[in-house]
Amino acid sequence: RIRAGLFPVCRLTRVGEHTLQVCADPDDAITERSENNNCTQMQLRTYGGDDFEPDNDTEAATDVVLGEPQAHSIHAPSDVDMLRVVMAEPGTVTVSATGEANGIGDIDGELLASDGTTVLERGNGVGPVALEFGPLDAGTVYVKLSGNRDQRVSGYSVTVTVAPIEGGALRDLMRRGMRNEDGSR
Repeated sequence: RIRAGLFPVCRLTRVGEHTLQVCADPDDAITERSENNNCTQMQLRTYGGDDFEPDNDTEAATDVVLGEPQAHSIHAPSDVDMLRVVMAEPGTVTVSATGEANGIGDIDGELLASDGTTVLERGNGVGPVALEFGPLDAGTVYVKLSGNRDQRVSGYSVTVTVAPIEGGALRDLMRRGMRNEDGSR
């Protein structure tokens, strides 16, 4: 005979690893052949949004403080984290994103032009993300971070830096394409 009943709802309010233990007949009210196999347990991982959510598009992008790490997570397969980088001077942008120790998930990264869609540089999604692009003129670019293959990422840290260059980026790019009289660049 099986006794039916209502089970309390359990809400996990903390993000991270949890152990769920379920027991049938915890009071030993039912006589069984073995009283030693009434419980089982399983490991659960819960995910939550980070402090910068919602930051899924260019309009809601998080402003970056250059050189200061930000802690983010990809809490759902459809989640992306968008960061806004405002460059006061021309320079080369470097983005470094590293998953938390013992964390779950790999990060994909893209550096986007000021239109928020043109990809300037793309990361590979295996291990830490390292993007570098430049020289760029002063203005705004975006960093788009997501879970590799739409997986969740329990937590990661991202830092953006800009190494300044002298003169405008357009002038420097034009100089790269020019040749000296002897044909060298």
